[in-house]
Amino acid sequence: MNDLLWAILGTSIGLAALVLYRLWRQRALDAADSLPTARAPARTRTAPAAAPQVQPAGRGPGSLKHKLARRFHGISLKPGRQACPAIQGLTGQRYLSAEAPALPLPGCDQQKCQCVYSHHGDRRDPEERRTGWGTFGGFTLTLSEGNRRGKGRDRRGS
Repeated sequence: MNDLLWAILGTSIGLAALVLYRLWRQRALDAADSLPTARAPARTRTAPAAAPQVQPAGRGPGSLKHKLARRFHGISLKPGRQACPAIQGLTGQRYLSAEAPALPLPGCDQQKCQCVYSHHGDRRDPEERRTGWGTFGGFTLTLSEGNRRGKGRDRRGS
């Protein structure tokens, strides 16, 4: 009986660790997709000089990936609990951060607007990926199957 309890306890701990890891990874991916709205306040104390930290390739503030994420940072409007009719037509539509309408909207009739911005790494929806065929002198290719990029892992049948 004692061995059975240890097996159940070990399995429970393993499953709990797996669930916590998955939650941690999802939160990290969500944080990477959403960019902060304001800069952190400047530090008042000076820290002792430390060795410079090396950023992985493609992740640092000067990397191309970071610059493109900033350039095409997307914002959508998220209505509050008692949203006015002015925001209903704009819900779910993504804007570039420089082109997003200011909150509260001009037609807002609420005493205190509770609508907020939702941040995205890209202005486009994941399903709205454009093909590069439009740049080849007007030649457009129409695929009968549509865009296959999001359907599976690879092209193999099994």
